[in-house]
Amino acid sequence: MLERSINPGGDSDETSAGHEAGSALEKDLESAVIKLDALLPLAQLEGGQLGALFDAALATLTEPTAGESATAYLTFRNLLPYATVDTGDRGGHGERADGTLRGNYDADALGDAIHVLEQDIEREWKTYPKRLEAVATSLAAGLKEDDGWSTDGRVRDAVAASARRLRAMARTMRAGGEHNAAQRINAARWDEHERLFRQT
Repeated sequence: MLERSINPGGDSDETSAGHEAGSALEKDLESAVIKLDALLPLAQLEGGQLGALFDAALATLTEPTAGESATAYLTFRNLLPYATVDTGDRGGHGERADGTLRGNYDADALGDAIHVLEQDIEREWKTYPKRLEAVATSLAAGLKEDDGWSTDGRVRDAVAASARRLRAMARTMRAGGEHNAAQRINAARWDEHERLFRQT
């Protein structure tokens, strides 16, 4: 479910919108949803979704106006792992402001995205750990840039944690361990959807 509570438009609401965005972001950077990062399909991981996610997080905290900060936060939310949208399409689906808790939840789109992950794991099992590690290495490299994610401790810590999760997932896969991907994704996303639904 995409957020409807933050409205970056309107000068009178600008200060509160920017403050709300920053406060919400801090919680999101430690949420169960962001911890699904290592379970994103390979195309999204290798396509730079996590880099874009953390760029948007940094922009939320550093944009010069509150309105721009709120807009950056909405971008961040849309880039979180398994936002309930069609794979490859970042627009909302099945999210009506007047819907019910279950009726407003796009389970079909989420199921499609999980299916892509399961196909990735099945087809790319032998190379999957190495590719996860490559994404982790890329994130770690970004932390070394002077004007990048390391300029804000909250974002820096979130990027480092993401890289650790990617490497942990790689180790789990090499060991043939159980990752419980579908169960973890569904549980985290449903809890988040219910939380946001109760706020509206």
